[in-house]
Amino acid sequence: FMASVFDLERFKWMESLGVSRHKVASRVVQDQELCEHILATGLETFISLGFWDGPGVPYQCSNARYLYCVPTYPCPYEDICLPQEFTDSIYEGFSDHTIGIEAALVAVGRGARIIEKHFTLNKGLSGPDHICSATPDELVELVRLARLMEKFD
Repeated sequence: FMASVFDLERFKWMESLGVSRHKVASRVVQDQELCEHILATGLETFISLGFWDGPGVPYQCSNARYLYCVPTYPCPYEDICLPQEFTDSIYEGFSDHTIGIEAALVAVGRGARIIEKHFTLNKGLSGPDHICSATPDELVELVRLARLMEKFD
């Protein structure tokens, strides 16, 4: 499993749980000290670049996997500018905050190999991300369609 952490104390706690990979949320990407600790583990690390405004990628590590992200909950379709071809970009995947699974499927069609989608058991719960999170049924459908699309590669 993996989860985002927002400070060194929580990072150490997550490490003690034996995570197999890490996630760096958009709002943490510019916290160089925390990100360097996370990347130093050598574990595969998914980094959302929604708040990254520097040139290129922020960290030159072989275990870093960069995700295109618009850090808005929910994210309107018109705010998304996915790469035309993920294989020709700095991004390996898409951190999707849109309502539904369609944007994630477009990203898969453009070569994204990683899709991050929040999940919820109830879209009506309070909090900024439940409305744009996928239900278990939506996640099953997303995976089914993405796997089908991979067969056309």
